Amino acid sequence: MAIEIATEKTIKVIRPNADYLLQIRKGEIDLQTIIDKAEEDIKGLDELFANSGLPSDVDAGFVNDLLLQIRHFK
Repeated sequence: MAIEIATEKTIKVIRPNADYLLQIRKGEIDLQTIIDKAEEDIKGLDELFANSGLPSDVDAGFVNDLLLQIRHFK
């Protein structure tokens, strides 16, 4: 998901790799395979986020206002 955030600037709730994630959950994927993939993905994250154009800090006021709007909407 972090790679998607950096490259697409979005979060996909419905995962395109759902089958793979279910295999992990069921223990069908070797732990070392998961660790190796994670380490490989992590290596490029700093560069992806540095070039993403996304802000490095969160606008706390915006988040607070959004939270209030969401709570009010319910």
